[in-house]
Amino acid sequence: MRPERPIQQSPAPLADHGVALPREILGFYERLRHVPLGLWAAAAESVPTRAPSRRPDGGPVTPGAAARARLRRAVNGMPGVVAQSRRRVLDLVSAAEGFVHPSSIARMKKSALTAALALGARPALGEEDFAQLYAPYAALIPLQALAAAENGAPAELDAR
Repeated sequence: MRPERPIQQSPAPLADHGVALPREILGFYERLRHVPLGLWAAAAESVPTRAPSRRPDGGPVTPGAAARARLRRAVNGMPGVVAQSRRRVLDLVSAAEGFVHPSSIARMKKSALTAALALGARPALGEEDFAQLYAPYAALIPLQALAAAENGAPAELDAR
């Protein structure tokens, strides 16, 4: 017997291109793992909702859209970092499913991935762009804590 519809196969896993994530991104994910879901969701909700991303002349509408566009250009050359970061975010946010509204989960994914990729692309971004992209997590996961963890110092978790 033939099924009426072909059997759907799960999508192939994203290739990570054998690239290790930078320590700062790994530290971000480790700290994010310990942030209470409510605080993470609140941080994600602080990101403005989707607004038109282009003016009629083709330029970005908001500074945030311009910063995200520059981030996309910066990470185009880092497919392994993007794939691994996306996988980590999906793993972390899976703990929130069933406890947080689905629209909040989508924002949690997007904001965490944006912040992590901004950490990885920080040398290619201006400080203003980086600060804007990382802003939702600046109070929850301060950069000083990531720098301390990167240097081997124990970073205390602050779950305000």
